[in-house]
Amino acid sequence: MSENPIFDTFNHALKSKTITEAIGHLREAEALLDSSLGSIDLKVIACLKKIVLHFDFQIVRFAAKLYNKICSLAPRNDPHLLLDLSNDIFLLCENLKGTEIAEELEAGVKEILVHLIQHGGLEKEQLEIVQQLLDKKTAVNYEEALKPVIQDIQDKNIFAINRLMDMFSSIPTLKEQFLCYGTQLEPVLDALALNANEEMLKKFSRLLENFIFRVHYNVKLGGFEDGSSYNHIYKCSDTRLLYIHDDIFYTSLKFVQMLQSFDKGQNLTLGVLIRRLWENYPKHRPSMYDLLIEHFKKSSSSVDETIKGNSAKFLYVILHSTDVDGEFKGRLETEVEIENLFKHDKYDEKSIEGVFEAEESVDIDHIQAHIGFPLSVQIPSGEKVQRVIEVQEPNSILVWGFATEYYDISYSLSRVDLPQPQIIIEEEKVSCDQAPCLGVRLLHSPGLYRFIWNNEYSWFRSKHLRFKVSLIKPTTITKNNVQDHKEIQQLITITHPDKMGDLCYSTPSIEVLEIGVHISQNQILMLSHNIREESLFSEDTDLHSLISQFIEKVTKNSPELYPIKKIGIVEKSAKKREGLDTLGAVAVARDVDAVALFSEQSLHSHTLISVVNDDGLRSCVVHKGRILLSEDGECLGDVSRLNIQDPIAAISTLLSVFGPAVVVISGKNFIEHLAALIEKVRPLVPAHIWQKSVIRESVYASSVAVEAASKLHYLHYRYKFAL
Repeated sequence: MSENPIFDTFNHALKSKTITEAIGHLREAEALLDSSLGSIDLKVIACLKKIVLHFDFQIVRFAAKLYNKICSLAPRNDPHLLLDLSNDIFLLCENLKGTEIAEELEAGVKEILVHLIQHGGLEKEQLEIVQQLLDKKTAVNYEEALKPVIQDIQDKNIFAINRLMDMFSSIPTLKEQFLCYGTQLEPVLDALALNANEEMLKKFSRLLENFIFRVHYNVKLGGFEDGSSYNHIYKCSDTRLLYIHDDIFYTSLKFVQMLQSFDKGQNLTLGVLIRRLWENYPKHRPSMYDLLIEHFKKSSSSVDETIKGNSAKFLYVILHSTDVDGEFKGRLETEVEIENLFKHDKYDEKSIEGVFEAEESVDIDHIQAHIGFPLSVQIPSGEKVQRVIEVQEPNSILVWGFATEYYDISYSLSRVDLPQPQIIIEEEKVSCDQAPCLGVRLLHSPGLYRFIWNNEYSWFRSKHLRFKVSLIKPTTITKNNVQDHKEIQQLITITHPDKMGDLCYSTPSIEVLEIGVHISQNQILMLSHNIREESLFSEDTDLHSLISQFIEKVTKNSPELYPIKKIGIVEKSAKKREGLDTLGAVAVARDVDAVALFSEQSLHSHTLISVVNDDGLRSCVVHKGRILLSEDGECLGDVSRLNIQDPIAAISTLLSVFGPAVVVISGKNFIEHLAALIEKVRPLVPAHIWQKSVIRESVYASSVAVEAASKLHYLHYRYKFAL
């Protein structure tokens, strides 16, 4: 033992056999830092670096929190320590380039480096290192790169926009692209003001759509025609890029004003761009008043009914907004040239219902996210590149596209912050030199996801890759024309909520005690922290007392560690049981539904069928992370509704209707050996379905129901937009 408890705790984390144990020690270290117990020295910095190298992406999000704290607490009179700390953080950020984690860490390091320069005390070599770290040269010399663009504009060459797009793609991060757009394009704007024509400006509107981008989407999830699809409002996670510099707004405003000067009321895109500016920059709205007056005048006289209708709706929104200046409203109301918009049938209260650009739903597979321009990278032969994406919200949607200038490339997608990386897309070689490779994926779990583009198989050819990766996340916004989740669709019901709610699952530092309870016909099984207890059960059993005693047993050595208790109860038919609210938050569900969702999160199958044979046969089907339901809320794939009680007939029917799929069987009444069951089912299923299907037991065998019960609150958190 050393005299520094922070180092000792880090050392315990380094020696941990599991990631869970290591994270526990890191939380202890975080508490020590908060309480100023122990000191930050070179041994602490070196040990944290070893932890990050040892556990890699599994530990990154926890290590980042510690590095941020250490940056603020590290002694400012030790240049050697500060340089080591800065270098370690920059190395970590290199693997996380483009994520908010990296941006936050880099901001903390820059403060340290500025301090070192301002307060002196550095040796010559140290000063050179600090200046190199601080003075990162931009990847592009903007002045030189813009010269041919400006020349093309002066020559009235409409392909000037292509040069400009290529320049943006050569910038290594989206953040730098937006900074360049906001702060470096004044010479381009000046050249356009003198030389632009209508055709050239139409080309430049393509540029604007990537920097004045769409924020909200009304996403249709699911996809079956039987009513199983549902809608939810999503929001682009990159909206922070709009606000990193005020000049981003003013550059956009100048471009839009220039477009409008050539508009004759026929440019549908222009109206969308103006509305986006209004919605995205509320504090800058007064700067848009003159622009809006002119826009409404031209729209009012337009022969295009879509343009006129959109402007009428926009006008209604402005005049019925409480945060718009009364004088400006008066100007609009007295402007003779826009009277037609007031008389338009789209000028009504429906205009303020819902969310802009989320009025119409878009199928998840057809989402297009245009934020900035594709990033560019050269991949030498025999090498590969990666891109890490931090997903903070469950049920976020990942949207991507990439292309090579010549030849094919291999790529894969996986979640990497787990003890074993979870493969989302197996590595595959694709030809994308003629048309880009596009993809969309609903991600049920928060975490770190990694794309790898692999050129290791090529001996001679390097690959020039351009790629875009965007994330849109679910919001809590509801609107009248979006189907709200019906009560009958709440397959996991929180019967006794607590004040913490789902927050504990998005905040790793909060300790939660999860207790699983599986009630069968005459038995109850409880599980928590690998402690299991089984006893007889009847409706006369005092369930409160039984669970309370079990919790005392589990927490007898450290009751104060678990102020938050989450109890999940699963049984054949879910029911609310009274008198449990004093124990903690309580959730209930059918055992077959809980097992299905619990299994889906580890197997990641496109379609999963859960079959439970315990006090009767029952089943459910999970498709794309959602249990399939009929219009009346009944499970579509439940064989108990069809009075099928023969497992062989049930499984073959389910596969024939919903397959290909992974079938997970559980329950004590499966008396046949799995291999024998498979052989009997095989001839009853169409060959093309059988070839792509799997029948298996859960890895938790007979205890899968109680395991699922212990994670019931987490499953509710993870699937709350899909249930």
